[in-house]
Amino acid sequence: MTIIWDWNGTLLDDAAIAVATDNEIFRRYGIPLLTMETYRRHFRHPVADFYEEVGVPRDLFPKLAEEWSPIYEKLSRDCPLRKGSEDVIRRLHEKGFRQAIVSASPVEVLRRQVAGYPTLAAMMDDVEGLGDAYGASKVALAKSYLERKDVRDALFIGDTTHDAEVARTAGCPCLLVQGGHQTDEVIRASGAEIFPDLNAVYERIVNA
Repeated sequence: MTIIWDWNGTLLDDAAIAVATDNEIFRRYGIPLLTMETYRRHFRHPVADFYEEVGVPRDLFPKLAEEWSPIYEKLSRDCPLRKGSEDVIRRLHEKGFRQAIVSASPVEVLRRQVAGYPTLAAMMDDVEGLGDAYGASKVALAKSYLERKDVRDALFIGDTTHDAEVARTAGCPCLLVQGGHQTDEVIRASGAEIFPDLNAVYERIVNA
């Protein structure tokens, strides 16, 4: 089996960094600042829809998106992994699971981030991201990855309804972990299995 991991909010504990990045940019343009609660209740893909909902003019989104990644990458340099990330990935690696990261992040930013956690990076077979900063959707990216690698048996693990959408489109089961970029109420609406932490995700996988 191949386990497809989301990165932001699932393995990297970066929701607070995302909010800080948004607010740094919003201050420049006089856009109302976000609280963590507001962010987690409204965040979704395409990111342009989320931005519009929290007060960003639609025609301003491309400019903000281009400014976002450099600020986020700088702020995230000391961002911790979610508790249990490396241990869970190590245990799955030792059991022979193939593992990959498929993210809606710009691929170059993503690969630099993952490389900053060498123990985790060494156990990932592939790291796949988007070619731009707009965070529209990773549905096509995930489908392309599965086809290129001829993956017949995959499991998606994420923290948002978009991860559930990606898995559903690919015809694969999805496990969502709480405490990421969306509230529990939002992710429960996805219909995916929900888990409190990554250790619980691991137990579900190995005891299935």
